[in-house]
Amino acid sequence: MNYKWSSKKSSFIELGAAFYMNVFVLLKPILNMFSYRSTLILLVVTILLIVSSMVFNGCRLNRERTYKCLALFSLVSIIFVFDYIFRANPYTWENYYYFLIYGLVSGLLLINVSRFDKLLFYWCFFAILAGVIVALDPINQYAITGNYMSFGMAILPAFTACVIVFNNYKKKAVFPLLIVFLVEIIIYANRGATLTAIGVMIFSIIFMTDDKRKRIRRCILLTIAVIIAVIFLNNIFYILDWLQNKIGIGSYSLTAFRQLFTGGDTTGSGRILIWNDAFGELRDNWVFGMGIGGYEAENGNYAHNFFLDVFITHGVFIGGIIFIFLFKQIIKILKYKDRDLLILSSMFGLNWIIQLMFSFTYWQTLSFWIFIILNLYYGHGKMVTNLGIAGEKDENINKYL
Repeated sequence: MNYKWSSKKSSFIELGAAFYMNVFVLLKPILNMFSYRSTLILLVVTILLIVSSMVFNGCRLNRERTYKCLALFSLVSIIFVFDYIFRANPYTWENYYYFLIYGLVSGLLLINVSRFDKLLFYWCFFAILAGVIVALDPINQYAITGNYMSFGMAILPAFTACVIVFNNYKKKAVFPLLIVFLVEIIIYANRGATLTAIGVMIFSIIFMTDDKRKRIRRCILLTIAVIIAVIFLNNIFYILDWLQNKIGIGSYSLTAFRQLFTGGDTTGSGRILIWNDAFGELRDNWVFGMGIGGYEAENGNYAHNFFLDVFITHGVFIGGIIFIFLFKQIIKILKYKDRDLLILSSMFGLNWIIQLMFSFTYWQTLSFWIFIILNLYYGHGKMVTNLGIAGEKDENINKYL
């Protein structure tokens, strides 16, 4: 079935949502330049996007998704209020602020989305543009992102978008940019970003094809490549070490990986100490947890592991409910018939699942909240609108690629 986009207003809703999903990197240079007004700038941009989205949709909201958005907002807010009353700490409202800008606002902008093909296309465009903006940041002493951890979070969506454009849209011209982003992640970002990039590549190689025979061949070739890489691991690290010394760069990620695989790991052992300490706190607070930000306020650091973070924050009972909920959201992906929704949800899932196993907290991770909202709103796997079934390729999209 081929059809034209019936109106520009429908496109703007997906455009606005995709822009906001990348706004924190796109506007980072401006926010840094006017740091004393950064919150105000974000507030103005956010209000403009929400109001514009409402106006372009005739001031209407999808009732079912609005109820789900309000339910999510109310439930999380109740948890924050409880923690503020009974176990407040300096991180309580800081994390609530991140929930508002990452969770609530994203939820509001995704309520009226009706075309996943457009949302995916626009998201890829803005993510790659954001990657170009921060591409030279490591050379400039991380002047925009601040450090290698934030740089990893900023460049990873750009790499993911390049993988999607290369494999899903079959546009080979993006390959050089894909390689540049990948090399930057390996050299200049954190190990979690590198592992996530590898996960994104494996997923795209195996699952971004409907040909079962091709999928089997790819699995075999991927297995052979992994075996070869393991056999020559020391040689690979030797070459990479020589390369970084030759061009005069110091790579935290490469050094940490080499230490990890050669038995000289120090940062990994540091995480083990944190995890052991977190387990100790969990044994003492296993029923109700320590509250949002409680572990960080007590120990000066976060748990560095998603499972520990959830359990030590909420206790085993509420934490168990959260994991059951997340498991159901992951299972939903396997049932999606809409290819664009499957790709978008899977890629956002990979971007938070792998990284949160070793770094960051879920309150401050945008991809975590986008993943939840997408599956909460559209978990039935298809969307029938007056434009047809979401996910069917629009010929206008291919025209611009």
